[in-house]
Amino acid sequence: MLTIPIDGLSSKIRLESVSVSRDGTRAALIVRRGPRTFVMLAVIVLREGAARIQSPVRVDGRLTSVTDVAWAEDDRLLALGAEGAGAAQVYEIDIARGALRSLGAPPNAVRIAGAPGFPPLAATTDGQVYSYAGGPWVSVGIGGSPAYPGS
Repeated sequence: MLTIPIDGLSSKIRLESVSVSRDGTRAALIVRRGPRTFVMLAVIVLREGAARIQSPVRVDGRLTSVTDVAWAEDDRLLALGAEGAGAAQVYEIDIARGALRSLGAPPNAVRIAGAPGFPPLAATTDGQVYSYAGGPWVSVGIGGSPAYPGS
């Protein structure tokens, strides 16, 4: 197991998962503080031959229960989560503007994937993979952990 220090993360926050950008310079972090989970964005730097993650900042203030995150574009994340007590949905987060847009979600979504120029994917608890192309989510096959090359 590889351990990479995270500089600037409060001791009250626990890291749940990490998604590294395709260019390897940024990391989207799912973190937990108490009962809430949310997305933070951090920079990856090489210092003295070792990688470090530093300067994490929260990317939005509305999502309070995030279970998965993926890079859709260099400046956009996908997050599977909920606002308050709402149902889990896939959200597109424009990290340059801090804008959040709901894409809805297939029923019982548990994993998501994204890639530049490709539609978001979501896997469900019953083993189906769905694709989103601007309309309703459409079943595209069977699987449990969707991914695009490079993600």
